[in-house]
Amino acid sequence: MKIIVSHDIDHLNWSEHYFQDLFILKLFLRSTLMLLRGQISIKTALSRCNIFADKRINRLNELTEFLRHQEIRSTFFIAFSNGLNLSYSTSKAIEIGEKLIDQNFLVGVHGIEFNHIEKINEEKVKALPILSKQSFAGIRMHYLRSTDKTKDYLSKTLYNYDSTEYCIKNPYLVRPNLWSFPISVMDTYVIERHNHNLDLAKRYTCQLLKKANDCQLKYFVINFHDLYFDDNAYSIYKNWFIWLIDHLKKEGFEFSDFEQALLDLNSNSNNNILC
Repeated sequence: MKIIVSHDIDHLNWSEHYFQDLFILKLFLRSTLMLLRGQISIKTALSRCNIFADKRINRLNELTEFLRHQEIRSTFFIAFSNGLNLSYSTSKAIEIGEKLIDQNFLVGVHGIEFNHIEKINEEKVKALPILSKQSFAGIRMHYLRSTDKTKDYLSKTLYNYDSTEYCIKNPYLVRPNLWSFPISVMDTYVIERHNHNLDLAKRYTCQLLKKANDCQLKYFVINFHDLYFDDNAYSIYKNWFIWLIDHLKKEGFEFSDFEQALLDLNSNSNNNILC
């Protein structure tokens, strides 16, 4: 089993949310509620909501430095449209995408549209300055949204892979030109499911790894949001991710990426093993 590491870029700077959506208000209310429930400390709550401390929300610099040190070629999914509190511009998306490619990372589309083929194609056209610099075009939907028609639309708009589904399952051909790479584990589902208890999150992650091994998965896909790579605001998420990478390396797992996986899968016709 090989490990594929990926990241969704949902936010870049605080300023993109000032007048375009309710993200800051919702973050304040959610952090206050978590504080009252005893899930986070006052320091953590203040760190998450201090919009004046740093103009950035993203932690791309910190995360990419860690990944380069670990020699992991991650894939970053960047949005080229707006919706659901994702509000940065296409020009910013292209700027970030170019920087990531220059650092030898891969870039996919973080899709907003999932139910209209015309709008899906519009997003892909906006992303072409980045996608054209790579061998394959991939997508993951924001909030993992999809319908029974979404993958057909993605195939018709000539995406090579989609990583939206969340389950322990091998990559499989959806259409002759479209592979699905299910997400095996995602930060928010693990941490929030276990009431922000790191030990429980680690234990559950190990259970997922065991299940994946028992199912003889070829690829185990990790989704970690870059903004969580933060010592003050989201330390439990960051600590979980660092632990996971260290644990996988100690266990001798090999790391891959979507590009290499597609090359391998396309050269082998017997890859539709499900569990």
